Amino acid sequence: MVIVDRLFERQEVDNAGKFPETVALVLWGTDNIKTYGESLGEVLYWDESIG
Repeated sequence: MVIVDRLFERQEVDNAGKFPETVALVLWGTDNIKTYGESLGEVLYWDESIG
């Protein structure tokens, strides 16, 4: 999650401490079929300890 942490840190610095209001995802059908939606599950995972 280091890449995501760095992305959020940069977003916070560039936008006066505000997180993005929206996030876009590109999901390819074949990838999701092969992994039974695992990619989507990783994106939608919510960690209660961080909010």
